[in-house]
Amino acid sequence: MVTGGAGFIGSHIVDELVRRGCETIVMDLFSKYNLRNLEKSKESISLINGSVTDEKLVRDNVEVDVIFHEAACNLASSIQSPMNALMVNTKGTLNICKV
Repeated sequence: MVTGGAGFIGSHIVDELVRRGCETIVMDLFSKYNLRNLEKSKESISLINGSVTDEKLVRDNVEVDVIFHEAACNLASSIQSPMNALMVNTKGTLNICKV
């Protein structure tokens, strides 16, 4: 699984996992811009549209061997909404660590 898998770094990890033949799940809050990052691998992956801050979503969908946790708020969105950045970057990481 790659959280934030539609982002710049996450999408490159996804492409490499698919290239290696790994079953790959991407959890992300997809936007049209980010979805383009998965163009190369979109036919070979499973998508979960949601946030790592959603504890139930994470708990119900993360039964995997390996997680590449790339979900995070970027600097610009952190400045615009620091409380959201706190939730995504800390609570989201905690939710991933709990599974």
